[in-house]
Amino acid sequence: MLIRTHIGVSLDGYISDTAGMPVWDLAPGWDHGKSHGYAEFNAGNDVVIVGRNTFELGHEAWTSEKMWPWDDKHVYVLTSRPLPGDVHPNVTAPDGGPQELVDHLRSAGFERNAQLLGGAQAVRALLEIGAIDEFGIIVLPIIIGGGTPLWQAGVAPRNLQLTSQRGFPDGAVQMVYAKP
Repeated sequence: MLIRTHIGVSLDGYISDTAGMPVWDLAPGWDHGKSHGYAEFNAGNDVVIVGRNTFELGHEAWTSEKMWPWDDKHVYVLTSRPLPGDVHPNVTAPDGGPQELVDHLRSAGFERNAQLLGGAQAVRALLEIGAIDEFGIIVLPIIIGGGTPLWQAGVAPRNLQLTSQRGFPDGAVQMVYAKP
């Protein structure tokens, strides 16, 4: 099982604007869960690891509009706080930190991969323990001028190997990197 990202980033390196809105939601041509290779990426995953802030951002809409995006997947929320009482039955907030979660997932026998879905804090948490196996980054044709950068100084991965790339009609470019 690989832990993988499929994360949108602006041309100037931000994953969200200063108000916390994900760059996906600001880019023209984004169709939630369908465009930019997301559907095929999602089909290769049994597990979603989601950061707490991203979970909070989507939880209300996912539950109130009955549009839960992962009926067939196990969802683990990286958090140190209790989850709301009305979460989907597939959602778990495991005790322990990121390393304990990764150890659990790697030994659980899932057939397919795990998606790391989250903001910079979740990505950095797994990056710091060397748990991300594949970095899928979609550079979107938008400059937002400020917000949350994907990489923090001194924490960015090094020596990655480009395994694939492709362009999309809206001008976005997907690059997938793996650890050597």
